[in-house]
Amino acid sequence: MKSLHKFTSLALLMLFVSMFFVEDAFACSGAYYGWKWANNKNATGLTAKMCSRDFYYNLDASKSIFTWNNISSKVKISQYTFSGDSDNTGDINFHSVELTGTTIGRAHLYKKNVLGGYSEIDISSSSAQVVQARIDLDPSLLDASNSTQKTKTVIHETGHALALMHPLLNNCTARAVMQQSSSGYANTTVNQHDKNNLIAKWGS
Repeated sequence: MKSLHKFTSLALLMLFVSMFFVEDAFACSGAYYGWKWANNKNATGLTAKMCSRDFYYNLDASKSIFTWNNISSKVKISQYTFSGDSDNTGDINFHSVELTGTTIGRAHLYKKNVLGGYSEIDISSSSAQVVQARIDLDPSLLDASNSTQKTKTVIHETGHALALMHPLLNNCTARAVMQQSSSGYANTTVNQHDKNNLIAKWGS
């Protein structure tokens, strides 16, 4: 009887401890936005264009573009090229832009307007038909960042272009690359939480 009690206590302890290790794996599977790509475009053949030669040849920035690949079979950035004329012909377009304060990167979404041009939409839109995303990267702040911060910034902003939100907005305190740096829960690379939400948004 004493052995059974000891075994039960040990099992309960292991279950309690395991909860802390699996928390991130099951946390906040709804931390993504509702918008879709226009014309029923899926996310398996997205193109990315870097409109800054310095950023294009920056290995920290370039290798980060593909970090979200191979998590879901429904999400893939299949092409990454340099565009010197800022023509915004990619699905995701990166620009060198002086931002305010300490902001290193910022993502914007656009739809086609009635005149055939582009109109910016709220990234939190639940019904928008997105035709392209533009990501602004501050050149001086990015240059002053270390390799880890550069990589994290590009991954994070690309995540927004894939409809992922800041988890804290969804009352989630899981560690994730999509958490804001100021949240205290920010990870420097893709975490299980990020993977769960990418799959929840686009499919496995």
